[in-house]
Amino acid sequence: MKRKRKHILCSLAGITTAYALAEHDPSKQIILIDDGEICSGETGRTTAHLQIEYDDYYHVIEHMFGENNARLVCQSNHEAVDFIEKTVRKENIDCEFERLPAYLIPCKDSHIKDLIDKEFKSASKAGMTVELIEDSSKLPKYPIDYPTSHWLRFPNQGQFHPLKYLYTLTQILTTKYKNVQIFTNSHVSEISDDNKEDGSGEVYIITSEKKRIDCKKMVLAT
Repeated sequence: MKRKRKHILCSLAGITTAYALAEHDPSKQIILIDDGEICSGETGRTTAHLQIEYDDYYHVIEHMFGENNARLVCQSNHEAVDFIEKTVRKENIDCEFERLPAYLIPCKDSHIKDLIDKEFKSASKAGMTVELIEDSSKLPKYPIDYPTSHWLRFPNQGQFHPLKYLYTLTQILTTKYKNVQIFTNSHVSEISDDNKEDGSGEVYIITSEKKRIDCKKMVLAT
């Protein structure tokens, strides 16, 4: 299969990328390939927290890569959640999207200085809105006996139902955009990316059934 340009993608990141590409330029041929069924992997089992606060902590990113890169991570996370919210509203997707706070909890006393204080400073510098909670009356109720103060509260995070979101987005891709094709249960056994700056070279994949798809650009999205 040869066309002017193809993008090959899969899963949550892939479907979202395909949607953004189709919106940007409906003239480009876009192909999504998934090893299984749509959302049959980790996406279908996620807790679906759209978390701008970073799992591996902004103070770690700042230490390893500097303050500027920590700010870039924060900005990227903000824009990703904003994109999902705007898409939900634009396409009227019923996926239980909501904004809600997230909390970083000191599981033991040593976390107060080793984790909470460091993250409070670094997350603030990175651009996060974050509140240090010392008053136990402001804390949500948990069934586990955590320390009763020195929590971090990150407002305006997100949560949604990823399957409802992506199933609807997939339907939009296959009905609204005629330039999008989706192939499921298509295992990719070989990838060649020999693209040159002058446009020469070959970019293609070969499936386990020996089907070859040639393209100009490829996105591996997991």
